[in-house]
Amino acid sequence: MTVQTQIQARGKEALHAAIGLGDLAAEKAKKLAGGLRTFDAQKFAATRQRKFTRTYNKLVIARRQVSSAARSVKRAAVAQAEAARTAVEKVG
Repeated sequence: MTVQTQIQARGKEALHAAIGLGDLAAEKAKKLAGGLRTFDAQKFAATRQRKFTRTYNKLVIARRQVSSAARSVKRAAVAQAEAARTAVEKVG
């Protein structure tokens, strides 16, 4: 193979690579455009709002449960302290 035929072969390879890359880019662009065409902003916003509301409601419930548990623990601690104080007064 002469130098000239090697250069021509390289030129063809580069051309084929560029064409292949162009085809790939076109396929990817079509796929992306198809996805964008089916994108519904209102549905997306409504879904996000529902998820946000659900998460917020779960956090409110969890906060109530923690507050209730804290009150129960506080009551138990106060009752135990009162019982200990009463026992000390009876002994002393």
